[in-house]
Amino acid sequence: MKQADIQNFRNSVSVSIRDGKLHDAFGQLRNFSERLMSWETTAQISRLEESYAYMLQYFARGADDPGRQAIYADIVAQMRAITDTLYRRANVAENPKLYYNVLRSASTRTGETIASLIADYRREERRLMTDYDSLAEPTRRKEAERILRDLFGRVWVTYPLTAEDTEALLGLLTDPDTRMTSAAETVGAVLLGMMDFYDSRRLDVLLKTYLATSQERPEIALRALTAFLVVMFRYRLRALPASTAVLFATVKESAHWYDDFKLAVMELLRSRDTERITRKMNDELYPSLMKMVPKLGDKIGMGDLDIDEFAQGANPEWEEMLTGSGLGDQLREMSEIQAQGGDVFMSTFKDLKQFPFFSEVSNWFVPFHTEQTDVATLDPAGNAAGVLQRMPFLCDSDKYSVALSLSNIPSSKKDMAFKAMDAQAQQSHEMLSEIEKSSESTERKSIINRYVQDLYRFYNLFRRKGDFFNPFDYMINLLNVPELAHEFNDEELLSIVAEFCFSLKFWDDASGLFERLDGISMPDSRRSQKLGFALESAGRLQEAINRYEEAELLEGGTSAWTLRRLAAAHRRNGRPDLAVDYYTRLEQLQPDDFGVILNLAYALTESASYDKAEQQFRKAEYYRPESPKALRGLGWVLFINGKYDESAKMYERLAAIESTPEDLLNAGHVSLARRKTGEALGFYRKALQAAEALCSKLDEWLEADRKWLTRAGVADNDITLITESVSYNL
Repeated sequence: MKQADIQNFRNSVSVSIRDGKLHDAFGQLRNFSERLMSWETTAQISRLEESYAYMLQYFARGADDPGRQAIYADIVAQMRAITDTLYRRANVAENPKLYYNVLRSASTRTGETIASLIADYRREERRLMTDYDSLAEPTRRKEAERILRDLFGRVWVTYPLTAEDTEALLGLLTDPDTRMTSAAETVGAVLLGMMDFYDSRRLDVLLKTYLATSQERPEIALRALTAFLVVMFRYRLRALPASTAVLFATVKESAHWYDDFKLAVMELLRSRDTERITRKMNDELYPSLMKMVPKLGDKIGMGDLDIDEFAQGANPEWEEMLTGSGLGDQLREMSEIQAQGGDVFMSTFKDLKQFPFFSEVSNWFVPFHTEQTDVATLDPAGNAAGVLQRMPFLCDSDKYSVALSLSNIPSSKKDMAFKAMDAQAQQSHEMLSEIEKSSESTERKSIINRYVQDLYRFYNLFRRKGDFFNPFDYMINLLNVPELAHEFNDEELLSIVAEFCFSLKFWDDASGLFERLDGISMPDSRRSQKLGFALESAGRLQEAINRYEEAELLEGGTSAWTLRRLAAAHRRNGRPDLAVDYYTRLEQLQPDDFGVILNLAYALTESASYDKAEQQFRKAEYYRPESPKALRGLGWVLFINGKYDESAKMYERLAAIESTPEDLLNAGHVSLARRKTGEALGFYRKALQAAEALCSKLDEWLEADRKWLTRAGVADNDITLITESVSYNL
């Protein structure tokens, strides 16, 4: 069967179920099942359709049936499960995706189950506990890793999980004697399988794992919670099954739920900023660093560097170089982003995911540990691995990248590399205050932060990433998950998440959250300001103005910031007359603010109040006689007001400071108005040269300003001849 036909079947049935056309959906399911000769599934479809028909009969009689919605929801859930089963079965034979490769491989190992693999793993762990002779052997855990890899694949492609599978998994994940790294890896397999096919038992596994390990083993619990939330976003239009909803209600009553949920929400939101940070690193920071390297090398004599001498202190000239280049500000910004948990290392390590280690799916989900065979083989003494474990800002995937890259470093230089890494680890820890180090909340945030980064790397950097549904392509926002939306009705949580989105410039999310806050809390001028700013930044200008006006009312018109935003917004919205009112009030609050004086002059010009605009620009010129903006504005309104000689003097003064093509063009207009045609042609030539434009550009400029030239007494025919004259001169 062709892949397109299989996909069309799934899409068509899903649409029919979504639209409530179950009769059509049953027909499609039966036809497809018969094509696959899956007679057991066909019989299941018939039984389910019969139940649906009985429900409709009761409905047609007008019988009161309080359980109808629950029955309907169960029928829909079973239909979706049948759809997935048929879709999966149709793909098994030939689909080239990695999921089906693993499924085909697992199918050849008859008799192997999740429970049997877990039993094999436990036996191997017991053997290792008494195998003292192999303690110094770097590959002593190789067999345990192989079993875990097989278990990962089996858990990933098993659908649906049976009651026995669920019991075995929970036994492994919640057992305090299970190695943390093994449990964490298995949580990844539960997540990965759920991302392919919806399975309520997997949801139960994740929730029960979180409940059982939340207090004593947060590394496992928080991975399970994060996986659960990612899955909820993936299937955000599906209601939880009744039994899972009851379990979820229990989870929400647990001691850590509220704080953990809040942390996970923010870290998943933060992942959306990774692409921007990566672009910033690649497009701004790295090029700046590359430019600085030769200069810095000359300053410190890079070719003849004495380590002891260098350690005594930095040359103040280097700081001057950093400041002058703007690199210092960029580095500080990156440090702040890193300290807040931003993913600043995505661009650094993306090219270090080519090692064979990263070709295995399960390895992307293994927490970094010194006994991992690939790491232990490269670093038998554990020097580098031990240092890497102490680096709080690196996720597990990046730690493996660093460890594996050691194989490319000559032995003579490895010690130096270890020392540099150790220094970085020490510095990272020193960046955290003593309070943060001892804070349970900070530790839990760090676990979620690193796990989200690991997931982000897998879905975006794995060599066969196209085989997987990537949740990060859809900008994860749990506010859009109906089953979780009511969690955001808490004022404290809404405030925190709203401020968080605002700080990351997620304007649509921030505005939605601030608006929800408005519905459950008292009016607040600061919130109205921020909501207005978010709306304005999102391009919703009129809504922003409404919020700014609301803030102005709440604060009694005393906030200079609000008045400034209102004035600017009205100018952008094409109402300079309203902007004039706000700038006038703002000038009364800040009479010596040059920016306010100048912007009021602009608004007066835009509202055609040219006499008042002239007075305002004269005021700006008085405050700053050498300001190009003041001279430029005054020169133009003097021209409009027919004061050509004064206008010409302004453009002369401006030319001594700076001249843009627009300034030269306007100076030409003034010369024309003064009947100095030759001088005007000279200005027009210079304007074209400064703009590196052809003569045809001058036609556009003159046409745009024809109104002002005509008002200045320049004949239409003369305007036409100007371009001709300039063309011959050029």
